[in-house]
Amino acid sequence: MALLTAGAVVAVAVLASSDGTKKSAGPVPPSPAATTSPAKHCPKRLALRVLAASGIAPVVRSVAAKTCVDATVSVDDSASAANLLKQGKADVWIPDSRVRAVLAGSTLSAVAPSTAASPLVVAANASSNTSKWNAKRPLNWTALLNLGALAPLSVEVQSSSTSSTSLVLAGALNGLALTSTGDKYLGLALVAAASTSMKPASSSDIAKSTLRVEEARLVKGQSNAKIVPIAGGYPQLDYPWVARSGSAPAVQSASAQLLNAVQGPLGDAARKQQGLLKPGVTAVKPGDYADTNSGALIPVPAAASVPTLYAIADAGAQHGNTLAVLDISGSMAEPTGAGQESKIAAVQNSAKLAAQLLSPRTRLGLWEFTYQLDPPHDFRQVVPLAALADNRTTLLDAVSAATPIPTGGTSLYRTTVDAYEFVQANWKANYANTVIVFTDGKDETDPGAPSLADVQAQLKSIADPKRPIQLIMLGYGDADIAAMNALTSTVGGVVYHITSAVQIVGAFIDSISHSVLHSLVAPDPSAPRSSVKSSVSFSTSPSGRVFIAENGRSRMVSAVAIAPCPAAVSRTSLSRLSPGCG
Repeated sequence: MALLTAGAVVAVAVLASSDGTKKSAGPVPPSPAATTSPAKHCPKRLALRVLAASGIAPVVRSVAAKTCVDATVSVDDSASAANLLKQGKADVWIPDSRVRAVLAGSTLSAVAPSTAASPLVVAANASSNTSKWNAKRPLNWTALLNLGALAPLSVEVQSSSTSSTSLVLAGALNGLALTSTGDKYLGLALVAAASTSMKPASSSDIAKSTLRVEEARLVKGQSNAKIVPIAGGYPQLDYPWVARSGSAPAVQSASAQLLNAVQGPLGDAARKQQGLLKPGVTAVKPGDYADTNSGALIPVPAAASVPTLYAIADAGAQHGNTLAVLDISGSMAEPTGAGQESKIAAVQNSAKLAAQLLSPRTRLGLWEFTYQLDPPHDFRQVVPLAALADNRTTLLDAVSAATPIPTGGTSLYRTTVDAYEFVQANWKANYANTVIVFTDGKDETDPGAPSLADVQAQLKSIADPKRPIQLIMLGYGDADIAAMNALTSTVGGVVYHITSAVQIVGAFIDSISHSVLHSLVAPDPSAPRSSVKSSVSFSTSPSGRVFIAENGRSRMVSAVAIAPCPAAVSRTSLSRLSPGCG
């Protein structure tokens, strides 16, 4: 079976921070060899504050005790540890994966060396009957894209609140889904359907009816667990050593000394004790873990894919302040294809899945629009802007009740301006402020309504760079993509041209990733302003390609023209999505 590949779908830029200039601590003594009695050989033990994930913390403590580094090692499995590093409350952060390390800055993450490799495996209760999977007929990762085929077993995964496992798994599954469907957005929909079906593990014990995706090191410590043989390689966590930039020379020296020791023979012994592999190994070998097949270690997902992975697999990572604007003009009642559901039904089905991917803290409101829907306005507020923790059910009920008006026209231009002004008036700091518009048509308002040029000028005049709002527009079928590109190019945003109903979920997910991107690049509000060294801005070319400018250098994030739905897609594998392919 081909090895898993993680598809990079969106690029991310995150802010790297520094604590400013530090006074030199003077000459630093040369690093003595590591010893079991550091006090006898060290002229001075150098202090170092380390935040480490629970999987690697015992390794760092064990090694530090045998060096000339006086390391204070604190365990922190949360993503918020990145802020502690930015604020100067730690000198080194060792998260469990580079996917999480990007929260400290793309530059720091890119250069952070690995301190261990930790393969992800599928585990089961020791008494569960998994005999159908063995060394000759192993389970494969593709099976996790169609969980119904695993019944009566359910699948759970290490909780995203304490582990990057769900993110790394999503990256691996996304590569498989892209290969099997040939369609980026259809693949995202498949991965989202699978990810939302995998519940977070709530205890160390694995139930008899459950398979769990987790680090192989954990299985060793679970008396009731076993590893299920699997083919296709092993996704991995890589425990990167993220050293804070701008530290004093003595701190830099301490960091370098301890890292060298952790990566060396002292670290090898401590890693083996913890069930971790050496950094840089490329495969799991016989004897590394009980019941595992040999297999390659799959590289950690690239930074470019991080926003999409958070959108799929970590609903708590991003917090949006979003107004969804739904076209209910007459054409939305038309079928998506011969014998297929209507466009409005496709949106309704897709929204139910997409809503599961959003953080409970995300503020989401819903408007419907068509010409003179609520005179003198072309829009009607259906659900007020509020946290999903309070209004998720209300919002989904409202989406389900949306009904096209047969005689209604598509008043796209005026509604877009009204929605932008509404979010501007309700703008929320430290949230991704977004307007998402779904339509299948072009502007069809009454004579005398503003032209496209008039609307662009109005948007340009009210846009405030200090209070940015992303305009995300999803155009179905014959929608006026050129006009949408013109609107988003004025204020910043992205346009998705959708040609198949089943792609709607994938486009929604990718649009969520833009919210993730904004959440990731937002500076920590408690950090001093002088510590922020990077700047990030967004622009959209006339072709609809989105660019990020970081430190004055511009690079493309994504081109989001959506390819036709492949004919070979199985309806069975898409059972949780709206039909439209095949």
